[in-house]
Amino acid sequence: MGAVIALYRWLVTEGLLLPAYPLWQERDHYLRFRDAKGFAVEKVVKTRDVSIKTPKQADPYAGAIDDGRRPLEPAL
Repeated sequence: MGAVIALYRWLVTEGLLLPAYPLWQERDHYLRFRDAKGFAVEKVVKTRDVSIKTPKQADPYAGAIDDGRRPLEPAL
């Protein structure tokens, strides 16, 4: 998505794309963490509302069949 956003920003900057509506909503997100010496460091990251929502899929290695039963263990 970063490459797509960069492409659209370039198109708008060059005047090749003149959108009638905003392409996305952008806001600042602040990340706080401590460095190796214990000093607090804050980084500003821009977030956009262009994520693609996908439904969560069942884990194929969960050990259960779709009807809820568990497979038989192999005999040793």
